[in-house]
Amino acid sequence: MKISCFADYMDPDLGSAFGGVCNKRVEDACAFLNSHLDLLGFTDYSNNVDCMMVFDAGKMAGAKFKFEWQFFNLEAGDCSKDYLAIYDADMSAISSSNLVGKFCGHNGVNFNGTPTDRYMTMVFHTDGSNTKSGFRLKATRYEPGKQLVTKTSQSTKLKI
Repeated sequence: MKISCFADYMDPDLGSAFGGVCNKRVEDACAFLNSHLDLLGFTDYSNNVDCMMVFDAGKMAGAKFKFEWQFFNLEAGDCSKDYLAIYDADMSAISSSNLVGKFCGHNGVNFNGTPTDRYMTMVFHTDGSNTKSGFRLKATRYEPGKQLVTKTSQSTKLKI
């Protein structure tokens, strides 16, 4: 089965016409999550962004998402200014006990793989100071033990 990947952007300044969404539940079989829309690689994400998105693998037995980071570059420091916080929970149940990590800087994400639950919530926050090139990740829903072929604009990959 071939699955096409869709893109969502966490910068609400873009408006819904360009895919700028917050507080959305992603249930697509394959999705790219981007900090912002940057078609040519020349713009940074916006200041004062507070956006949450949850990946929901659905009720299929054992279904989860696999996450692969394409790039990551947020304002460096102690992750109090610009950060991406990742929780292994639904957006209504996030707490410090299910925080996977709070990431900032360049190549700051040390999380690849799958959540332990069917949900994974991403919280993107930026303050009003510096901005950077942002992030992009690919999320692919899968059922353990089944093969899934995903087709992106660059290549076709087999996930097991």
